[in-house]
Amino acid sequence: MNKPKNSSDQVILITGTSRGIGRYLADYFCQRNFQVIGCSRKEADIDYPNYRHFSVEIEDERQVKKMFSDIRKIYGR
Repeated sequence: MNKPKNSSDQVILITGTSRGIGRYLADYFCQRNFQVIGCSRKEADIDYPNYRHFSVEIEDERQVKKMFSDIRKIYGR
């Protein structure tokens, strides 16, 4: 049986983290110790040690592929 992971072991990707619902979700999960990856067209002013932001235009396939490549390198998944 797999043991449950700590929230600090969990990695979550949230789009639209510069404002609105995406911003709220990023704050929510950061406060609960998740590793949060956020992306939006604009920079986000979220300041948690467990938050990493990518400025990405989601319609640009190259940018999205680069972001996922970077995520795999950083988080190993």
